[in-house]
Amino acid sequence: MKIKILYIFILSLLFSNSYAQDFEKTGCNTAFTGNERLLYLANYRIGFINVDIAVLSINTYLEKKDNKDTYKIHAIGEIDSDYEWFFTMRDEYSVWLDKNNLKPLFFENDILEGDYRYYSNYVYDWDSLKVHTIEKKLSWEKEKKRTYDISNASYDALSMFFNLRVCDVDKFKVNQVFVLKLVFANRIRSVELTYKGKEVKRIPGLGKQNTIKFECQLANDSGVSFEDGSSFSLWLSDDENLIPLYIDSPIRVGSVRVRLYDAKGLRNPTKLKFRR
Repeated sequence: MKIKILYIFILSLLFSNSYAQDFEKTGCNTAFTGNERLLYLANYRIGFINVDIAVLSINTYLEKKDNKDTYKIHAIGEIDSDYEWFFTMRDEYSVWLDKNNLKPLFFENDILEGDYRYYSNYVYDWDSLKVHTIEKKLSWEKEKKRTYDISNASYDALSMFFNLRVCDVDKFKVNQVFVLKLVFANRIRSVELTYKGKEVKRIPGLGKQNTIKFECQLANDSGVSFEDGSSFSLWLSDDENLIPLYIDSPIRVGSVRVRLYDAKGLRNPTKLKFRR
């Protein structure tokens, strides 16, 4: 069984921005800068086994893309060196967001996990409301190309995460449920998000933190039904940065928990104190 740690992490992040219905943006980006770096530890837990097995980093840059000013978001997940004898993993995800409105322009991922290799990219055409996707697995002779209709509130995992951070969270209602569509794994899938309100959460390495909690579920491979989907819980920092602090994701055997380990280049002041 492949341990797709960054896959789980990114899924958890993507559930956090469902303003396609009622969520409202603040109108400008006041949450992050072009030199932000977030570092996470992924922990695998089953019975008495409790180990940190992967390091996840999300880096933000200012970059030109197709003559537009963009934020390039680059996420990397790598297995801890102590476990490379057991499993090899290096997953990379990148997205370029229009600096003016944070709409995604181009997305790509390159996944290497054991003997599994997968690449895909998405090109967004906002004038025609289309997204053009390409995917390729190591075992395939040819790549697959598809085109899907999108709306002005369609996103991939990374762009959803960063759009969340400019939303007006104070207008969310406790237990409010949102359903949206997103481009993921070269198909359009449904996501169901429930806002659970504010919570004081004890987080390993950070202690007690004021957080904003979400419970979320991704539809199954058909893209519609939630009965067999994957569920996640996510806690964001209750401040102007809205950083994902902790993720709890049950899997078939055990659970994966992801916690913020370090943060640099934050746009706004933070009370976070990291314990090594």
